[in-house]
Amino acid sequence: MSLHQYLIPEGKFLQNIPDSLFRKFNKISSDPQVHSGWPHIKGTRILASDVLRSSIQYEELSQLIKEYRKMGAHVSSGDLDQALRFMIAWMNLGLNETKRKTTK
Repeated sequence: MSLHQYLIPEGKFLQNIPDSLFRKFNKISSDPQVHSGWPHIKGTRILASDVLRSSIQYEELSQLIKEYRKMGAHVSSGDLDQALRFMIAWMNLGLNETKRKTTK
């Protein structure tokens, strides 16, 4: 299983995300009623993984903010920054877990 499949698999399967990540990144939430519990920016339906994917297309977060606002979502650069940092931290956890499993 690739890291991408581990973190962002097809369908509704969601890896267990430690509560410590949500405490560290207080603008990110997980609610079973919003995108089946996938991590998203609080008060929105914007998935943290979508912010990561979208950030590849835009040179600056301000451009991404404008795109989200066109869709009616009110987010700040701090919201997007936390979503990106959350995803990086989550990917690090996935990498460490993969390393542990392969070295056993």
